[in-house]
Amino acid sequence: MRTDKEKQEFSERLKTALAVSAPKVLTTSDVEIQFNLRHPNEPVSTQAVHKWLTGQNIPTLEKIETLAEWLNVSTEWLRTGVEPTTSESSLNSLEMMLLKQFRQLSKHQQILVMEVMNNFVA
Repeated sequence: MRTDKEKQEFSERLKTALAVSAPKVLTTSDVEIQFNLRHPNEPVSTQAVHKWLTGQNIPTLEKIETLAEWLNVSTEWLRTGVEPTTSESSLNSLEMMLLKQFRQLSKHQQILVMEVMNNFVA
């Protein structure tokens, strides 16, 4: 049995991954449609997705794997919040998503983003 805290933490990680996904997924119905297009087994309902996003339920590992692949995050991070230890990269899933999006920007846009980030760090 999963605790309410675990459910809420999963919900926050899922919302974070969705927030930085491209293209943006705006509604529960969008998540349902995009998930069902990718998941090879039984489809999920809008109500099931709503429960994931509101911290009422956590999907099965099989569904988490589909979500992770779709959203370009590690299954382990989405499931537990912990990055798997690998020698390949020291970046976590959120940093990888940020880097992927940053690389799609023009040079001018990249400079602007760096200036904004510098203001937050300073």
